[in-house]
Parts: sequence; structure tokens; C-alpha cells
Amino acid sequence: MVNELQVVPNAQQKAVASKDSDVKDHVQQSIASHENLKDVNVNVKGGVVRLTGTVPTEEDRLKAAVEARKAAGVRAVHDELRIRAGESRRTSG
Repeated sequence: MVNELQVVPNAQQKAVASKDSDVKDHVQQSIASHENLKDVNVNVKGGVVRLTGTVPTEEDRLKAAVEARKAAGVRAVHDELRIRAGESRRTSG
């Protein structure tokens, strides 16, 4: 079970949502330059990034998490990426 409870005053909810969309844009831009990360999905809530989808190798999984963490406004990264079956030995680039 994951606790995603956040207490945000009503007056600040819009600001938090807009910041999350900015963070999502930053993360997507950061990973977009890596061909092997094209199947990575990004969701952001309260500055916490959740990565889902598939990548070819363990190295690509790590690369996605590192790139996401470097993006502006990221508080934490939850890596839920899966390695594609049959591709774990392929080199990343």
C-alpha cells in the first residue's frame, strides 16, 4: 500500500497542480533525448515522479530514474519500470 495523502490548502491546490505539470514537462524533456526511454510514462503528484512503462535494459531503467531525478522541481522518484522480456542483454545508447 502506498500512502499518497497530501494536505494542501484549497487556495494553493491550483498552484501545486500547475507546478506538477511543469515538473512533468521537465522530466519528459529530460528523458526524451534517450531513444531507449521512449516507452517511459511520467506521472507527477506533489513533486513526486512515478515512472511506468518498459525499457530494454536495467541500465536504461536506472538512466530513466537518474534523468527524472535531475529535472527541476522533483522531490522524489518512484521507479515502477519493467525490463522488456528478451532484451535485457541489449546495449543501451
